[in-house]
Amino acid sequence: MNVYAYGNDFAENTIYATEENYVTAATEKAALDTFTVNYGVKGKALGSDAIDSAYADITKWQTTVDLTNYANSLGSEYMNIMLGKPDDETNSTKFFTKEQGDLTVKLSNGTTTTASASDLIPQLTLVYKKASYNLTVGDAGAATLVLPYEATIPSGVKAYTLSYTSGSEITATEVSTTIPANTPVLINASAGTYTFEATDTKTTKAATPTSGSLTGVWTSTTVPSGSYILYNGTDGLGFYKVDGSTNTVAANHAYLTATAATAKSLSINYNGSTTTGISNITNSENDNAPIFNIQGMRMDKNLPKGIYIKNGKKFVVK
Repeated sequence: MNVYAYGNDFAENTIYATEENYVTAATEKAALDTFTVNYGVKGKALGSDAIDSAYADITKWQTTVDLTNYANSLGSEYMNIMLGKPDDETNSTKFFTKEQGDLTVKLSNGTTTTASASDLIPQLTLVYKKASYNLTVGDAGAATLVLPYEATIPSGVKAYTLSYTSGSEITATEVSTTIPANTPVLINASAGTYTFEATDTKTTKAATPTSGSLTGVWTSTTVPSGSYILYNGTDGLGFYKVDGSTNTVAANHAYLTATAATAKSLSINYNGSTTTGISNITNSENDNAPIFNIQGMRMDKNLPKGIYIKNGKKFVVK
């Protein structure tokens, strides 16, 4: 039995005649994989001694096909496959449907045997790994991110959409649990690398992903003049205006558009506070955890007077 890539979504009520072009296109390409179907003997019933034991033993009917490389090559596209016999295979092939009930058959010796429906469900197991993205957050404790698929927010990470209305502040609105596909966000977390894993939700990659005032990019891009990029500059962590010729945003990151803004930098307002949002992250207690000032800059142990953040909590040095 061959496994083919199928180029169309296929519902249970689909009329097969309307799929002819897709079937032809699938079989004209090389099979993704091939596996051997267990066989029986014509005119013999299940359980007969004349039937090969590999066929008579229902527990051996499960077949595993590794389609990892194919699944990963699809990106955000939905995966469809088709099973079909090679042209030189003339034996009949039977499939048991998911509605199959208990099956009682008469053996060649005149007796009967019953196979339970729970044993009569052959399985085609698709082995694959979900898409994921490793984001490295620097000492400032922040980064932008956009992904073409819905992704789970890792532990110890906060995600925000950003909107600019007026003045010199951007309003941050927290995203909970998952980041929607094609949605540029601001990430706040302690310095480190975090893995964002795709969910099972079907998505389509947007040509220009936008959300609020953020625009994401899929490749390294020089941002338009007057836009803002995330930077830990002279005014602390925030979004700084660029000239459009010397500033780029890396793939899977985002820049901010604030047409009416005139300030050289825009601070981020988290629920009424213009700290980095790191103070809102709950991490496990760790005496060796990094220390940040309220601008999100990582500090050494020789701290001057001021307010600092460690393990997601504020403390004061007097």
